[in-house]
This record gives sequence, structure tokens and C-alpha cells, in this order.
Amino acid sequence: MNEAPLPFPGVCARQIIKHSPRPARDMAFVTADAIAELAKRCMDWDEAASTPEDWIAVLTPAVAGMHDGYEIARYLDDHSSVSPDAELVEILDSWTGIVAQAQRTAVATWVALHNIIPELAEGDACRFDGMDGVIVQIDRKHACYTVSIAAFGHLSAGERAAGVLGTSGLVLPYESVEAE
Repeated sequence: MNEAPLPFPGVCARQIIKHSPRPARDMAFVTADAIAELAKRCMDWDEAASTPEDWIAVLTPAVAGMHDGYEIARYLDDHSSVSPDAELVEILDSWTGIVAQAQRTAVATWVALHNIIPELAEGDACRFDGMDGVIVQIDRKHACYTVSIAAFGHLSAGERAAGVLGTSGLVLPYESVEAE
């Protein structure tokens, strides 16, 4: 298999395929890519001559199980030589968004590598977790359907067309939606 690098650092096609099915936020390569991105942002804050590897080393244990910048900053303050200030807390607060973007990038690559094409079309009746719904949108890049489920109070096609504000549906991975 070709080991050419993919559009995100440090991950090759073999790692994506090894981790099939769909890449998840808690997969090691997704987390590693997110930590590398956060390290770059922290280096912009850091006036010392730190390297990305230095930041990756302190951030890796700091982000484990953490969800907000304050928690991560407290960990860094207690377990490293980093002395966080409000600006660093703000940078660290972007952690969950960075992880989400790393996962979306990994999913898009997974979709492309496996040539995944969702089979259902907009307007098709479908089932998700035992609930009847209708596909209202398809995200081909990430192989997801937006499914409107009346039992959840999602807007009908007529309500959406009339400009009624509300929830259109759930965004679901194609593999969890069945044709009705």
C-alpha cells in the first residue's frame, strides 16, 4: 500500500484503513493530530524557545479527559513548567473544536480512501435506531445524512420551505441509517 502522506500531519493511508470503520475523536491518530495543532497555537503564545515537541509532550497528558481551557491550564500549572495566563487559557479553550476538526478531516480522508458514496437520496424514507425519518440533506464529503424524524419534533419539508425556524434533523453517519 502507498504510504504517501494525507492532508493532515503524521497520518498515512495504512493508519486510516487500520482504524476502519469511521474515525472517531478518541482514536490515537486523531488526538495526535489535534495535539499537534494545539501545540502550534501554544507556541504562538510562548515567548520562550520551546519546540513543537516540547508542547506536544506537556499537552498530551494535559488534554486527556479535559474539555475546557481552564481545566487544561490548571493541569499544566500543576504538572509542568508552564505558567498559564488568560491568553493561554483562551488558546487551550479551543481544544474541543480542534479535536472536532481533526476528526472531520480524518473522516473526509476515510470517505475518500474507501470511495464511500451514501446510497440513499434526499427525500428517501429511512430508519434510524427504530425511528422513521426522511433524509433532508446529504454531506457526501463526510458520508452523513441529515434525517428529519417527526417523533423528535423536527421540521417537515413544508415547514422548512416556508422558512419556519427549528431543527431540521439529526446529522447521522450513513452507516447508521437504513432504507425503509
